Amino acid sequence: MYYPGSSGWIDKFFQLVEKGKISLNTNTYKEDLIDQGIETGLIFSCPQKTIFSSFNINEWTTESKVKALYFEFLLMIYLKANKTSLFNKVDFLKKINLFFFKSKKGDHTSIEIEEKIHQRICSNKKDLQNPIVFIDVLFFFLQENEMNMVDKTLFYKSILLIIKLCVQADNQIDEKETYLFDTYKKYLEKDHSKRIDDQLNDKIVISTLPQSFNQQTHLSEYLICTAIYSISLQLKIRKIDRELILKIGKHFSLPKERIELLYAKTNVFIVKNKKDIPFLLHSRKQIILKKYNSYFLSLLKRNRRKITSEVKESKELFQLLMKSKNEKLSKKEKEVVKEQLFDILKTIPSIAIFLVPGGSFLLPIILKFIPSLLPSSFIDNKTDK
Repeated sequence: MYYPGSSGWIDKFFQLVEKGKISLNTNTYKEDLIDQGIETGLIFSCPQKTIFSSFNINEWTTESKVKALYFEFLLMIYLKANKTSLFNKVDFLKKINLFFFKSKKGDHTSIEIEEKIHQRICSNKKDLQNPIVFIDVLFFFLQENEMNMVDKTLFYKSILLIIKLCVQADNQIDEKETYLFDTYKKYLEKDHSKRIDDQLNDKIVISTLPQSFNQQTHLSEYLICTAIYSISLQLKIRKIDRELILKIGKHFSLPKERIELLYAKTNVFIVKNKKDIPFLLHSRKQIILKKYNSYFLSLLKRNRRKITSEVKESKELFQLLMKSKNEKLSKKEKEVVKEQLFDILKTIPSIAIFLVPGGSFLLPIILKFIPSLLPSSFIDNKTDK
C-alpha cells in the first residue's frame, strides 16, 4: 500500500511495481484516453478508481485520489507511446522532467515531481476539486506521441466558450452553473498566468467556437465532454440538450456515433456519482464542509492505531461505541462518548487543531468511523532499504 497524501509516494509506488504488487499491464486498458478519463472520473476531477493499483482508495482524500490517478494516467500514456512491456523508470522520469520542468536531463528528484504534481492538481480551500487536471494528461499525450502542440490560450478560451454556450442554452443561469463557469475560469487563468477576458453573460453561438483542434481528436472530444458535463448538471436529459451537443460535435468534425457514446457515458457517470460532484452541491458552504470533512476523516483513518489503542483502554467508551453500532445511544451516553472521544483526539496534534469550540459538528463523522476501526499499521510510504 502507498499513500499519495504523504511524501515519498512515487518511490513507494515504483517499489510496489518492482515487487509485483502493482501490475503495469496496459493490455488490460484498451479503451481510448477520453473514455478512460470518463470511466475513472479524472476528466471531471472526480476520481472513482485508479488504473494500475488495485488498492482500496476509499480511505484517501479526494486530493490524494486525484494525485494517484493523474500520475497513473501519465505513466499509462508513456507505456503505450513507447510500446514496451519493460518499464524504464529512468526514462519515464526524464519524460516527466521534460513535461513539468522543460528539462531534458531528468535531474529533478521524485520528491520534486511530487511537489509539482501537488501544485498542478491542488485546489484552494473554497473548492472541493481543481476541475482542469485532465488537461495536463492531454498535453502529455501530445508530447509522448510527438504530435503538434496547440495554442493553449485558444484551447483554454474554447473551454470557457463551451461552458458558456451550454449553460445559456435554456436562457436561465443558476447558482450551480455560475459556480461551474467561475471555477473553470479561475483555474484556467491561474494555470495560464494570464487573464481570460470572458464573461458568463456574454451571448455566444456555435460558430464562435474555433475549429483549430480538428486534427487533435482528443482535444475536441475533451471539449465535447466538457459541454456534456455542463449541460447535464441539471440531471435532466432533454432532446434540445442532446441536439445542442450533436451540433457542437459536428462543429469539431466528430462522428455522430462517437458523440452519442460520449454523451451516454458522461451522463451515466454523473448519475452514478452525483454525490461526489461538487457542482451538484447546492452551495459553496456545502462544498467547503465536504472538503473539510473529507480531510478530517482521512486524519482519523491514518491515526487509527493510536485511536484504537486509546479507545480500548477506556472500557466505558469502548462499550458505548460497540453499542452504538446496533442501537441508538441516549442523550447522556452521547455526552459521555463526546467528552471521552474529544479527550483522546486532543492528544493527536494533527487532529487536535480541528477540535476548536463548535467542533462538535464533527461528532457524527467520528461516531460513524471509530466503531469500525481494526488494528492495522499506519498508512505510509516507507520504502524497503
